[in-house]
Amino acid sequence: LPPAFGNTIEQYSTAEKKRFFNSVRLISFGGDQLESELLDSFRDYKVQIFNAYGPTEYTVNTTLAELTDKDTVTIGKPIPNTYIYILDKNLKPVPVLAHGELFISGAGLAKGYLNQEELTNEKFIDNPFIPGTKMYRTGDNVRWNADGDIEFIGRLDYQVKIRGFRIELNEVESVLHEFDNVSGAVVIAKKISSERQLVAFFTAKLPGDE
Repeated sequence: LPPAFGNTIEQYSTAEKKRFFNSVRLISFGGDQLESELLDSFRDYKVQIFNAYGPTEYTVNTTLAELTDKDTVTIGKPIPNTYIYILDKNLKPVPVLAHGELFISGAGLAKGYLNQEELTNEKFIDNPFIPGTKMYRTGDNVRWNADGDIEFIGRLDYQVKIRGFRIELNEVESVLHEFDNVSGAVVIAKKISSERQLVAFFTAKLPGDE
């Protein structure tokens, strides 16, 4: 269940929610970052709640967390046949609670990007922990919690996810700069009415500006 659809369910009337949850015993969120407010609201309906994480480059699901009775939103632990590494900029493992980049290796790893050799070489690198295999650098900033679960912190670049779609903010800014009357632009993802949306700020060229 994408969190965006979960926010839609929250807009249902009391009667509609009752009908929906009468037929639901388990909900697994995925596709975007799960907010703690949404998790708390779904706990009221006495359903079993899971949170799944994983990029397309690893056949979608990589980690799984059961959050039914947890106070903190995490993305859980690796699924079977999957290896997770949280590394610093020198590709060395970071200690518990320290931030690092999430790397993925295992049976579900893709071969790379079709007809994009440069990007494949950048993202799919040699796995120093299991020689002869590759690992994928996600660009996600995470940390190990003391209980062994992984907590998602954010991105290490300008990529955001909105309704499950990956968006590069700098690419949107580049398009805005192509307009003749725009001299500067910044794009951010902002939560509006319980859902993240793209918001652009720009500086307009005034008459006489070169």
